[in-house]
Amino acid sequence: MIRILAWLVFLIPLAAATPATAAETPFLKSGRPLDERDFDASATLKAQHSFPGTIKISEADIDASQIKDHSILALEMDGATLLATFVRSEQLNQPSKVSVPRDEAREKDVSDMTVWYGNLEPHINIEPFNAARQDPLNSITLVKSKTGVTGVIRHGARLFWLRPMKDGKHLIVELDESKMPDEGNAPMPSGSGAVLEKSSPTESAGNVVIDVFTVIMQRAVDAYDGDMLALMQLAVAQANQSYINSDIGISLRLSAYQVTNYSSSNFLDLDMNRLMDPKDGYMDDSMVIREESFSDVVMLIDDYGRVIEGDYLCGLAKQVGSTAATAVAAVNYRCIFNQTFAHELGHLQSARHNPENDSGQGPYSYAHGYRYTVDAAQWRTLMAYPCVPWSSGCPVLNAWSNPDLRYNGVPMGDAQSADNRRVLELTKQSISKYYSQ
Repeated sequence: MIRILAWLVFLIPLAAATPATAAETPFLKSGRPLDERDFDASATLKAQHSFPGTIKISEADIDASQIKDHSILALEMDGATLLATFVRSEQLNQPSKVSVPRDEAREKDVSDMTVWYGNLEPHINIEPFNAARQDPLNSITLVKSKTGVTGVIRHGARLFWLRPMKDGKHLIVELDESKMPDEGNAPMPSGSGAVLEKSSPTESAGNVVIDVFTVIMQRAVDAYDGDMLALMQLAVAQANQSYINSDIGISLRLSAYQVTNYSSSNFLDLDMNRLMDPKDGYMDDSMVIREESFSDVVMLIDDYGRVIEGDYLCGLAKQVGSTAATAVAAVNYRCIFNQTFAHELGHLQSARHNPENDSGQGPYSYAHGYRYTVDAAQWRTLMAYPCVPWSSGCPVLNAWSNPDLRYNGVPMGDAQSADNRRVLELTKQSISKYYSQ
């Protein structure tokens, strides 16, 4: 009963709180919902409005000066107020390699950015307690840059995306997870069906750094029409928080950032093959940047991505498990807020979908995501597909399956079938050494 009651708190639309200890003015105040006149006047807004996962787009007033260590932020949304309390922050070093084909100041501004991580109150702690963790169902992550604030807000079953526009204004987009496109089924490499024994390889102690190179299609930059570099830093920040939330000793680092004029084939697997082939005449300069930046993993960022029978994909990894030559995944930038960036990277780290949707056992039988569907407090970990049938619950946690951790009293995995933490610990050393300085 305790779990059910706690979950019902999440389902109350933006439950009110009194910002007594926050600033006198809110950090965020949602404004007028956009309508057809706005969408007709802007190709960017029209495309976002037509995206399957979009519920509502609203104007937002932002006071970026409030993003400070130990600050408490007030968010006025839909006529109610939420409080966000400080968890941690970090100053970002920008990529060592930045390549953009157009003379746009925002894409060349590689000055330091700040990431602010917080919890929405009231929140629940993952147990055992770790002060650096977020509540994966009541959290806010913000990237502050010279162009504005890019962020993601998770409030129970509701998911919001905060983004700056080129005119200096901000928008807040509410997303419907039940209507988001799927992540594709990454294939197993040829001849790799065997299940590996527990002793091969072994878990590694300590933290490792995996360097990530993002290659962004120019059409995605044009469609987004905002601070794409900050969006990539948000994707990395969300992934890093997922590792902290799950006791995984990995830190991602955005090592290189490129905008390419390559004209997409609209088939992500073909585009990934072309990207990773250094001598086929397609995006060959990208592999030069990868070598110069010592990037272990390559993420191809597109607009809509591959179309299959009329449906969009949020992302697709080259395969489950990877080598230096196959460590590539493709992601629809509109799905970054739904954890697709970390999800596809997880496939390259040998993680798989939940057993209900993926019965495969290789290369590790316990490498699956986890879904909790016993009572009203439904949720799923980062590698799991949505619950069926979809209800107002079953949101994706920014966490990996781990049977040694508990959320609201419930184990977050299963030792025999759903322990993503274990497989990521097993593979982290090899991936972090694909390109070593």
